[in-house]
Amino acid sequence: MAVRFNARSVVGTACFVLLIALGGCGQSDEEEVRGTVVEFYDGLADRDGERVCPKMEEDFREGLLEDIKEISGFDTTCEDFIDDPPSWLAKTLPRNPKVENVDIDGDEATADVSGDNSRAEPELKKLEGEWRITEF
Repeated sequence: MAVRFNARSVVGTACFVLLIALGGCGQSDEEEVRGTVVEFYDGLADRDGERVCPKMEEDFREGLLEDIKEISGFDTTCEDFIDDPPSWLAKTLPRNPKVENVDIDGDEATADVSGDNSRAEPELKKLEGEWRITEF
């Protein structure tokens, strides 16, 4: 028995699959902000600079490194700083973060984060389609 395909149904199915693959199932901005924030704080707790540093907006990251150098005289990379943070920083960051609230205004957002040991209100900005931490 030969199987015959209707050209319209094949094209229609292909278009449907393509639409889903290209973003029909994408995350909302709120979900993306929550994911960025949790990944950022989990990475800090794990001392994983390769995971944390890309989540920071470039100017913020560079300013943070300049502040570290000015205060301590220590010239470092973002990854090295996160991999081996000072004890005061490690103690103050939320562990097991839970994002309780997200407020989005265009390409800027804030989040209320609670953790086992502290709270935080990071600020984010959407740059080239990705949410980046601008303050924590």
